[in-house]
Amino acid sequence: MASSSQPTQLEVASASASVPVTNTNATDPEIDTQPKKKQKKLTSAAWIWFDRVVKHKVVNGKQVKLVRAICKTCSRDFDGSSKAGTTHLISHYKTKHERTKGQKELNATRVGEEEKLEAFRYDEDVSKKKLALAIAMHEYPFKMMQHEFFVDFIKSLRPSFPLSSRITCRSEILEIFTEKKEELYSLLGSLSCRLSATMDLWTSRQNKSYMCITVHFIDDNWSIQKRILRFMLLEGRHTGLNLSGAVMKNFFDWNIDRKLFSLTLDNDSANTSCAGDMISKLNRNAALYCGGKYFHVRCATHIINLVVQAGISEIKQSIDGIRGAIMKIKNSPLLEEEFRKRAIECNLDSSKGLASDVSTRWNSTYLMLRSALYFKEALQRMHFVDNSRFDNFPANEKWDEVDVLCKCLRIFHSITELLSGTSYPTTNWFFLKFSEIKLRVDAWTKDTNIRISKMGLAMQTKFVKYWEKSNLILAIGSFLDPRYKMGLIDYYYPQFYEDKGRREIDEFKNVLKDLYKEYELKFKNSDAGGQVIGGRGINIGSNSGFSGDGDDDNEEAGFRRFMLERSQPSSLKSELDLYMERQPVPNLQGESFDLLSWWKTEGREFPILGKIARDVLAIPVSTVASESAFSTGGRVIRAHRSKLDPEIVEALICTQDWVRSEKKLGNVPTLYDAFEGDDEVTVE
Repeated sequence: MASSSQPTQLEVASASASVPVTNTNATDPEIDTQPKKKQKKLTSAAWIWFDRVVKHKVVNGKQVKLVRAICKTCSRDFDGSSKAGTTHLISHYKTKHERTKGQKELNATRVGEEEKLEAFRYDEDVSKKKLALAIAMHEYPFKMMQHEFFVDFIKSLRPSFPLSSRITCRSEILEIFTEKKEELYSLLGSLSCRLSATMDLWTSRQNKSYMCITVHFIDDNWSIQKRILRFMLLEGRHTGLNLSGAVMKNFFDWNIDRKLFSLTLDNDSANTSCAGDMISKLNRNAALYCGGKYFHVRCATHIINLVVQAGISEIKQSIDGIRGAIMKIKNSPLLEEEFRKRAIECNLDSSKGLASDVSTRWNSTYLMLRSALYFKEALQRMHFVDNSRFDNFPANEKWDEVDVLCKCLRIFHSITELLSGTSYPTTNWFFLKFSEIKLRVDAWTKDTNIRISKMGLAMQTKFVKYWEKSNLILAIGSFLDPRYKMGLIDYYYPQFYEDKGRREIDEFKNVLKDLYKEYELKFKNSDAGGQVIGGRGINIGSNSGFSGDGDDDNEEAGFRRFMLERSQPSSLKSELDLYMERQPVPNLQGESFDLLSWWKTEGREFPILGKIARDVLAIPVSTVASESAFSTGGRVIRAHRSKLDPEIVEALICTQDWVRSEKKLGNVPTLYDAFEGDDEVTVE
């Protein structure tokens, strides 16, 4: 199929463009490469598709000049002399190679031993868009469009295909970004559920601050979804008011300010101030449930990080010797070679290697200790051969202590991995896993081992601080898991609060009932077109005298709730009562349970609770979704791409995220993977 830029039949007849004579093979001795007198301009459009070459051959002892025309598409040789004209050349191209836009072509594919012909349409604009998308998704450099052998490869497939410059490629990617952004805007506007968001900050290698805002929701098919809304340059100081202003502006721009349910942030003081200011602004329009009491969610993995860092500071001496030994081995090629040798002697898999410790990442300390324990025998053999090479190398009893410490940290590691998921609900796991942490930490404070006891006390101090600030809405997440319902609350609260356990359980039930009543009110008003409550004919619509803003709205909501409660017989059971009376779903050991599928099917009996579940279970308990965007940002703004401006950085990162989500792709291989060693080829 020809592109829209190819000459039409009328253009062929009237072409007047100058086409120079070219030599397709300068090394051919039969081709005349000597400078000659000035050639006539070739004005026929045929020379767009053919190269004109002059050859000299000896015929019957005489040298004869031959002018040939070589097809650029199929390399077929024709008479190119002036006497022959160009009609035959144009005819060849039109019958063999020209394609009108939209015309179908045949493609031969082999299925097993059979060859199959399939029709397809070539569209130059679509192909250009696909190339730009490939550059965005796989993080190829824009300059690739001008690389000689890449250009040669593309031309071998379609000689007429126009390759863009870097500037044009940038524009094409921005067009894709704008198109996908409009699609996402429409999607978010069509949702009947609430949205939960995460926000985090990152400093690039350009020393520029970026803010990433991500939204999470459960779609109409009860599949959990996440989308990056913005990956924007953030200027000015990172105060709570500045952060709040930037986030609120984006929520208004996307028209989701009245559809928010929660915002998950890490435990920085500026973030706390930001959340408070946002709640105040959103409550002016009564946009939040329960007055925004459950809007601010603290990042669970950040809490775990703070707790573990506090504990590690108390056991530093126990792990310093191992850390020092591993650093020496990894910094010395000779020691690393000897280490591999000792590992093989001990029948250990040396390909696993020793893990390094990074001071800012507590889980790297756990991974370091885990790898050291695996290679314990090999490390001890190295120390036995030369006990002067490692300072403070742990004695046998210290290794036992390290083993205990590693088991303690493993609990936090597994919980962090579970709560960091973005493709499944994590709200229902928060209360259970944090309850397990609390009981473990309390037990460690009473351990007979002094180091474990000190570690436990340090962790307990930090944990209690954030346990008291944890959002009750996350405990409601466990209630909405039909395997547990009130079971986890009834089991753990008496252990945590002892004599006050029953009072705390009652308080939790009151929170649950308040949330349910607010959803029930909005759900029934929605069904009644905003005019009738509970089907009883109680009209409190726009003519009822309530039409104010702010506090008047809250009074109206209170009156609606009052009238709703009065309109229902006391003997009528609510969905909440019916849900709690149902037997819990059997929690079979080793079997997976699809929580969202359960609500999709069984939840039809509980339409109001189903709406609550759809909003609550979409809450991310960590900011990992935003942090993972920073990993992408680190690849996009690599050392050799550090001049990318914030507009194209956002376009690249958001487009990647939106296309992956739309096509339900996992990790898309990128150019960066080759730098990490994934591009190796093994010859067997």
